[in-house]
Amino acid sequence: MARFAQAACASPVGNAGQLQWIAASGAVKYCNGTTWVTMNNTNTGLTCSVAGVVQYVSSEIMFCNGTNWYRTAPVVNHGACAATLAGKFYYDSVGTYYWFCNGANWRRMGP
Repeated sequence: MARFAQAACASPVGNAGQLQWIAASGAVKYCNGTTWVTMNNTNTGLTCSVAGVVQYVSSEIMFCNGTNWYRTAPVVNHGACAATLAGKFYYDSVGTYYWFCNGANWRRMGP
């Protein structure tokens, strides 16, 4: 039986598509199969207190670094999505990105 190698990230160890709060960098990152990719990290100026929490707020998926809410995606639209999908996100293993629907458009999470 043939076995396939699965790409993984190191430091910390993770598999492609895995999301993780990386406390040392104060950011939510995802593994693209090789390296940890930092989400957008644009400070919204809104305060929060629980580091690592990710939630859908005001048509954005944001994370808390323990002090402020940060956007996970740049404000760039990448095609229409249904309003019923607002807040949903998925990992595209071919393009190695996370995408989320803001209720009108898909946005790429990350750089």
